[in-house]
Amino acid sequence: MQNKKTELNESKKTAQKKADFIDDGRVIADMSVGGMPRSLPETLIGGKRPKLAKLDHLGRPIDDGSEPVKLTKEEKKAIRRGVMKAYLLVGIGSAVLFTILFVLLYFFWLR
Repeated sequence: MQNKKTELNESKKTAQKKADFIDDGRVIADMSVGGMPRSLPETLIGGKRPKLAKLDHLGRPIDDGSEPVKLTKEEKKAIRRGVMKAYLLVGIGSAVLFTILFVLLYFFWLR
């Protein structure tokens, strides 16, 4: 009998502690993950976000000296041709598979 009363008192205390907790929505830790898109579009939160400098282990900015790659017109054309070939390969492959599936269904299932 005594055990049941103490268990009830303990369960009431834990329930009261849980009820006292109120989430105000603040985040203590930085939850951003590099490479993942933001949850809100930039225009909704006040314009473009400034680029953050890359930092070393001591917190100093790192100057990696990287500049954008400059391509010639021939290289740009080669890239476009390669991209188009890749898309055409996928498109033609999908069309062939769809045609084979349609023919098999038509002759073996619908007849």
